[in-house]
Amino acid sequence: MPSKMGVVVAGLALATLLAGRVGNGSVAWAQDADVQSDEAAAQDEAASQDVDASPDEAYGDVAKAKPTPVSANGVYSGTVMDANGGAGTISAAISQIRTKIIGTWQDTFVPPAFIQGTMNAKGKMSLRMKFYIRGNCGYIFSGNFTNGNEISGTYKLTACGRKFPADHGTLDMIKQ
Repeated sequence: MPSKMGVVVAGLALATLLAGRVGNGSVAWAQDADVQSDEAAAQDEAASQDVDASPDEAYGDVAKAKPTPVSANGVYSGTVMDANGGAGTISAAISQIRTKIIGTWQDTFVPPAFIQGTMNAKGKMSLRMKFYIRGNCGYIFSGNFTNGNEISGTYKLTACGRKFPADHGTLDMIKQ
């Protein structure tokens, strides 16, 4: 048991370190973005007045290059309701770079494991919560990042063959 806690603590420390570095990079990116030529500023002003234009039409490739405006970086804890195991607790350390999510997680029923996935600008999350570094055995999570500090949604066990019984559930975590 102590070795499992060591893995969780190390994962949380790494994710916190990475979260700080990602946050600082975002600020620098925003500062660089403020420097525009007069022509670019005029195009932006004209595009903002055209309410019928889509973001891609109004800003061209700039709209595609902007980072996700919400950040899920942080350490979370909360509750899980598992179809096989019942009620339990869950904790996670998450780092985000643009739309990519990585991290570690552990709940009452599973030893420390890995998170990998994406989150769009509206907070919709699609994650694979894997039990092993190799392979895809684990949970597919579909949920939302809301209020700037909460992750909630549903999960379903996939790609584990006969290693584990069929399973699914819900989770709700708050940033600590």
